[in-house]
Order: sequence, then C-alpha cells, then structure tokens
Amino acid sequence: MENASEQEEKAFCDAVWDGDHERVAAMLDTGKFDPNGFRHLYGKATHLHAAACRGFEKIVKILIEHHANPNAPLHLQQGAYGAYRIYGGYGYARGAYARAEGDTPLHVAVRAGSASCVGLL
Repeated sequence: MENASEQEEKAFCDAVWDGDHERVAAMLDTGKFDPNGFRHLYGKATHLHAAACRGFEKIVKILIEHHANPNAPLHLQQGAYGAYRIYGGYGYARGAYARAEGDTPLHVAVRAGSASCVGLL
C-alpha cells in the first residue's frame, strides 16, 4: 500500500483535530495512514494525544483499534521548555497541556478532564 501524501496527512490530522470520527476511520481503513503518526510543535504529539486532549472518545477508540500506542510518550525537542499546547497550529479548545517529556495520551486526557477517554486509555 502506498503512503499518504503530505496533503493527505494534513487532511487526516485535520479530521482528528475536528473530531470527524467517520472520516478518521475511513482514512485509517485505507492503510495509508499511521495511527501512531504525529505533528510537530516543540516536539511530537501523536494523533492519540490530540484526540485525548480534545475529549474525542470515538476517535481515541478508533485509533486504539487501529493499533495506536496508548503509551506513546510525548517528546520535547532540545530547547523546548515549560508547558506547550498540543497541535499548536490549530488553536486550542480544551486547555490540556503536555507538561513534561514523556507525557502519554492518558496524562493529556486527565488534564483535559475527559473521563471517557481516560477510561479507554
């Protein structure tokens, strides 16, 4: 199976960030998208980090069903400091911040107050 283009990857990230669970599932079913993929900010936040911080239970479940790693650590790039927002280029709705190297999607879901996502993770 071929890999997704950069434009397709952005569309997938947008679908995760927007909470479009039907589109996320359909895109993952093509086999072109990595459920453990990430977006850059000061480091790496996975799609699962993003869905957890937004409280998107259906997307968290879909990503896990497609073998996303619920223990994926968040990595800060050298020189990054303090708390930062996940998917910084997209704005921020829920106030969940990654606070440390190694934060998992569970850490982010707890900070977001998303009990349903915490239960899945």
